[in-house]
Amino acid sequence: MGAILVPFLLLCLFGTSTSLRLSYTDCGTAAMHELYRVKEVSQEPDQPSVPGDVTLAVAGEVFRSVDCATFSAKVTYGFKIFGKSVAVTVGNLKGMNICDYLISGECPLVGSAGLQFTKPLPWFTPRKVYDVHITAETCDGQPFACVDLRMDLSGNGNGVEENDLPIS
Repeated sequence: MGAILVPFLLLCLFGTSTSLRLSYTDCGTAAMHELYRVKEVSQEPDQPSVPGDVTLAVAGEVFRSVDCATFSAKVTYGFKIFGKSVAVTVGNLKGMNICDYLISGECPLVGSAGLQFTKPLPWFTPRKVYDVHITAETCDGQPFACVDLRMDLSGNGNGVEENDLPIS
């Protein structure tokens, strides 16, 4: 489960972590942290190429047994045109069964759990910095986890470019 909260979605102990091309923040509430806490988010390869595949993984700790959970992910990037800020949504997954993406742990979820998903990056993928907002909830609707990712596919090697905008 950690991998989503992890995308894909899917999983930092109250803070931010950064690798060369990926940063993340656990955006879960205090109530969510009583149920689940993100420990690590990673991507492979560390410097994704376009075209190619990118795999996101989230690892975390589930503190109470969860029989069923789903996650959703929204992928956006920003740019400026004629001095105006524009946000573009390029992906929106909803209601994905977490148990289908587990790489460690098992359902029902309890203890350490990891989740991952792989997505192709077609040749026409804009070379931008992408924001990925992942949320999860139990099947009875209880918010379970929240992770905000920033993934750099700009290809400039510097991370965020001046025209890339933080998306809220």
